[in-house]
Amino acid sequence: MSLTLERIEQVDEHTDENSEETSAIVSEFEPIYTAVLERQASKFALGDLIGEICGKPSKNGVNNGSAQKIKEAADFLQERGIEYTAKYLTEIRDISATFHVSKAPKRLGGVAWSVHREFRPYPELLGRAVKKTPDLVLTVAKAKEIIEKYFPKDNLQFVMVGKSADIKKIAAKYGPVTEVQITEEPKKAF
Repeated sequence: MSLTLERIEQVDEHTDENSEETSAIVSEFEPIYTAVLERQASKFALGDLIGEICGKPSKNGVNNGSAQKIKEAADFLQERGIEYTAKYLTEIRDISATFHVSKAPKRLGGVAWSVHREFRPYPELLGRAVKKTPDLVLTVAKAKEIIEKYFPKDNLQFVMVGKSADIKKIAAKYGPVTEVQITEEPKKAF
């Protein structure tokens, strides 16, 4: 972290003394800049850092201010010649959050960040694929093949169980609905 503090001091020396806002922004995003510049962090570590500084992904579309902070971080990087967009920084942060070390499914060592990116919509599938075939070397191409096999874009089907009247209208938004009556009595466990 001493490199980061040195860089903050260097930038602060060149910042207008009357501009406290510029100094605050510089100090806030400097660790991200340093990590990118020195390539000292993996994309997962960079994503964790972005989440720590800019905020975690919001829940259920609620604005938590992180999108604005990420835009400011992207602007900060671009002003210094690093062409990372807010969309790219958000993607790095979101993938790191999806496969965070503190929750399941965890990041898998030996599996590239780009493969984790492919499995982001289906995080549990990544762990199952690795567990089923431990000798398999997962590449982006193989990841896409597995995802296409289990989650085909065409003819994907869902089974919904519940009150037909409540579910039917919602399900119809996504395609044709076939209603099937469950007539068999539930089996007793014991």
